[in-house]
Amino acid sequence: MAIEKHNFNMPARMSEQSLPDRYQQPAYFAPGGQLDRQHEGQHVVRMRDMQRDAIESATEQAKQEFELNAWIDCRGRALTEAKYRVLRNHKESQFLAADDPILQAQFGVLDDEFYRDLRIEFNDWK
Repeated sequence: MAIEKHNFNMPARMSEQSLPDRYQQPAYFAPGGQLDRQHEGQHVVRMRDMQRDAIESATEQAKQEFELNAWIDCRGRALTEAKYRVLRNHKESQFLAADDPILQAQFGVLDDEFYRDLRIEFNDWK
């Protein structure tokens, strides 16, 4: 089935003269022409305001995403550091207590308090 080419009697180039009278621009110094220019000016201002709003909105969104990424990175580094400190404290407790069960129990209590305090700090840290 072939596609038919339709002829809509469109002029080769649209010009103001080819528009119906109601769409043609009024005379420049006529009241209608002045009102038309005023409306065009208001339209330009609205478009610029919308553009500024869009840019500000995109900037705010980018700022929030940057802050979130920075927070995630900072929190991750602090968590890694806390893990190393917990591991170091555990190894120190094992080394210092050696085979003494009383010292192992006492150091275990101290380590547990440290872990609890650390967990509280991390839960409160925003």
